[in-house]
Amino acid sequence: TVICACYLNVSSDLITGMSDGSLLLWNNKTNSKYVLDAHKGPITALCIVSDSTSSTNTNTNNSSSNNNSSSLVSGGGVNTNSLFVSGGNDGIINLWDGNQLTKIWHCDIKTCSHLSVLPKISALSARDNKIIFGTKGAEIYEIDRITNDMFCLVQGHYGSNNELWGLTPIHDTNRNNNRFISVCDDQYVRIWDGNSKRCLNSVKIQCKARAITTTSNGTQIAIGGMDGRVIVLSATDLNTQLANVVISKKWIQCIVYSNDSQLLAVGSHDSNIYILDTKTYSTKAICKAHHSYITGLDFTLDSTTLQSTSGDYELLFWDANTGKQIKSPSSVQNVLWANWSLPFGWPVQGIFPPNSDGTDINSVDRSLLYDSNIMNSTNKSTAPSSSYNKDCLLATGDDFKRVKIFRYPCIKEASKFKEYKGHSEHVTNVKFSNDNKYLYSTGGGDEALMQFEIKYAKTKEK
Repeated sequence: TVICACYLNVSSDLITGMSDGSLLLWNNKTNSKYVLDAHKGPITALCIVSDSTSSTNTNTNNSSSNNNSSSLVSGGGVNTNSLFVSGGNDGIINLWDGNQLTKIWHCDIKTCSHLSVLPKISALSARDNKIIFGTKGAEIYEIDRITNDMFCLVQGHYGSNNELWGLTPIHDTNRNNNRFISVCDDQYVRIWDGNSKRCLNSVKIQCKARAITTTSNGTQIAIGGMDGRVIVLSATDLNTQLANVVISKKWIQCIVYSNDSQLLAVGSHDSNIYILDTKTYSTKAICKAHHSYITGLDFTLDSTTLQSTSGDYELLFWDANTGKQIKSPSSVQNVLWANWSLPFGWPVQGIFPPNSDGTDINSVDRSLLYDSNIMNSTNKSTAPSSSYNKDCLLATGDDFKRVKIFRYPCIKEASKFKEYKGHSEHVTNVKFSNDNKYLYSTGGGDEALMQFEIKYAKTKEK
């Protein structure tokens, strides 16, 4: 079976890569040459090499180069117009002379210093002495075939049947960083820097996961797993696990720390909310009143009260220390919520488009509402209206592949919004950065992370 093909530069000759690892050279619809076992397994990518390589040499002294490499300079016996590169599921990249179908250089990416999470080649491009290749682990690398130096250009989450849901900014006390964390069904936790747009660190955990949060000082990362597990990592060393406990038989969709970081609330698909004591990460209380899976959780600024929503559109309130339901909504109507991530409630009434149901909005997030005086105050139960951020925004991610931004609060039906496209699948999560300058989003099936810059009106001070 033919997996890939490319034409040589100087002729109509065609090279095909086969599912059994063979290379075939075709001329006028006739197979003129072939190489059996050119790769161990399917050849997944082929490309020609740019003509500008005619003035270069290969380095035969590097351990990952073929000892029989030929000179690539003009007159070295190799027609540079016939060079092509192949890559396969074996993680090997080969450079070939297309006229003779002979291998003149190779590199095994499984043995390189930059270890791929899934070293199978999915795409190739070659120019000058550089080869750029993509892997099935959602990575793009560049390798210099003279020095064999390799650089990682892009990393991401991967897997054809996986989805990306978990997203959180890294909190800190001065709210002055543009870093965030993601977790995916591929079992990888990744820390990202929004300024350089690069992955700073990553670690593979024991289970698929779709929920993640950090403490208010950004030192601990809590992850909710698809197996009902809660994993807590050190933010400074992702390889250090601070806790690993199974609390539910169903998967965890939402997870959040209290503002004082003393409690961790975990929303499960068993319809329960588990409140953990962060000193030991043991279960302190279980909130039982919802009739469907938990979709959102928020603490008050003083960490005493919790609100939650579920798949059947219930909005309930809880005593965060005892787990008992607060059955009088009027008793919490004036409390200060540390964040608002729920799709239901008074301040988010206007986010739903016409004729939609409660499941069309997958994620909600509010930008920073309170100034530093409230955040640093010992009394976080009340605050004057003058301390509120007048430019507070509300973001949503929906099943229609859209990211939307509203003014907060959003209480009028059919409220005005700004809409942003980019994801090719449903938007599973949206989060504002700590400094309110950016908005991050995740796509479910496309497993993409996007960053939007927020531009405020020039007449308003920031």
